[in-house]
Amino acid sequence: MVLGAVVVDARVTREKLLELLEIGAEHEELDYKSTLDLASGKRRDSLEFVKDACALANLPQGGYLVVGVNDEGEPATEADPINSAHFDSAALLQKVESYVDQTFPIVSAVHTITAQNGVDWSVAVVYVGPPATMFPVPIKKVGEYEDEKGKHTILRVGDLFVRDGTRSVRVASRHWPMLLVNHTERIKAEARSDIDNIIDRIVQQLGNAGSSHASVPIDIDMENETFARALMSRPERKRLNVVLDDARSRLVHATGATALDDAGVNALDKLAIVGATAIRLRRPNVLRDVVQVLRDIYELAPHPSVFVVHLTGERDRATAILWREILVRVIALGSLAIRVHDWGAVRSLALVPFEEVEGFGYPSWLRHGLVFAARANVLEGDGEDAESRGGLILSRARQFSISTPQVAPDLKLADGPTSETEPAGSDLVLDSACQFDILWCVLAAADDPADEHTTFYPNAAAFDRRRIDPILEQLSSQPALRDELLPGLSDEAIAVAVANVLKLARSEAVRMGSLDWSGPLPRRVEAFLRGAQ
Repeated sequence: MVLGAVVVDARVTREKLLELLEIGAEHEELDYKSTLDLASGKRRDSLEFVKDACALANLPQGGYLVVGVNDEGEPATEADPINSAHFDSAALLQKVESYVDQTFPIVSAVHTITAQNGVDWSVAVVYVGPPATMFPVPIKKVGEYEDEKGKHTILRVGDLFVRDGTRSVRVASRHWPMLLVNHTERIKAEARSDIDNIIDRIVQQLGNAGSSHASVPIDIDMENETFARALMSRPERKRLNVVLDDARSRLVHATGATALDDAGVNALDKLAIVGATAIRLRRPNVLRDVVQVLRDIYELAPHPSVFVVHLTGERDRATAILWREILVRVIALGSLAIRVHDWGAVRSLALVPFEEVEGFGYPSWLRHGLVFAARANVLEGDGEDAESRGGLILSRARQFSISTPQVAPDLKLADGPTSETEPAGSDLVLDSACQFDILWCVLAAADDPADEHTTFYPNAAAFDRRRIDPILEQLSSQPALRDELLPGLSDEAIAVAVANVLKLARSEAVRMGSLDWSGPLPRRVEAFLRGAQ
């Protein structure tokens, strides 16, 4: 699955709000509003909220309302401030329930951000999810209000609302394929469940029989869970090579296309699952083969010019999307490697250099891909800060791990609402993504300390710094980790690399309004940095 412009992941934390504001423009899944007065006597705003909530609920993944900002995602200090008490999740759900005959998730939180004029401004972030039934949500009751011009009807019985670009509108015939996406996918899943169960049982039986019996079958078009189970049964290497070759051939086709099709996405997903299984089983040779396939495809894609800052051509955007989707899976694998302490895997995934032109390149494809994804505006947002919107790619990697749990086999994942007061450490997927991000930056900075802006960019600066503290403490206190991750480097060189990464992260966190980057580091980290000076 390729995520849309906005990563809809049910989180309503301050971090998520800043991420949504960083996009800087409305999208189908993202609606900015300057204000909403949801007091009991203000029926127009309440009815408009119901309409917008239903339209978002009818999207395949749902979407977000952000209230208190203008169309560019900046605090709307010229409008009336919102009343935070009106944006309680239960109160919002109650407003909607009286007008619809099936419920859907609504989770909200209000955060204070500082406007450019120095005013502290309350902004509400509201997540609206699709209903559990997967059916569209119709209106069951008329919604009207009166003003000096007379009576106005916003909601009619039987109305279905959808998002059409950045507007909430009544359904038209062209909207029905999108409205039925979730229901169609459920039907497909049910239709293939019987055959998937049969294949799964065969895989289990052959796996239980051991290598002296029949070899476990494996195919790139298997359902993900069956495919992962087949991998855990350790298929013959020649069968695994067939899968890698099949994925390569499908992705070679994708490099010449103007869009990444379902076959290409499936090939990327299966490569990620093979990589995750290799990390889980400590098979570095298999992981190296996966990285090599991804690297070959990455390098084969038509290269946009390094001298063009804004990439608008269809082919350039297609290449940037392919690179972005490769790196989303690399980050997901790196997150797994962090959680299982496979430092060799972290190094293998991070240090894939990319030479742009002779004599100039990047020590890590993670930096190169981020630059060009931003230039092609496939990370969303634009303007002079476009290349620093990398926090979005960590959210994409997090959501990929949740939607494809076979790449996070060490965790039991639930894609559900997240508390607005969520502490760092309660979201292991995001924490480990941020930690991998910091480590690849340290690796790149140590590999080529000459120019930090070319060498690395700490995407984790968009999130609470406490998410990366555990990996900094491990790096500072475990010589064996340093030896495996950064072989041949002195503690002094490692400390310089860490300090340079943190310096840039702090400055970017200030620019983005992130949390807790100015505070003291953990004591062992401070001691390591001081001791290496």
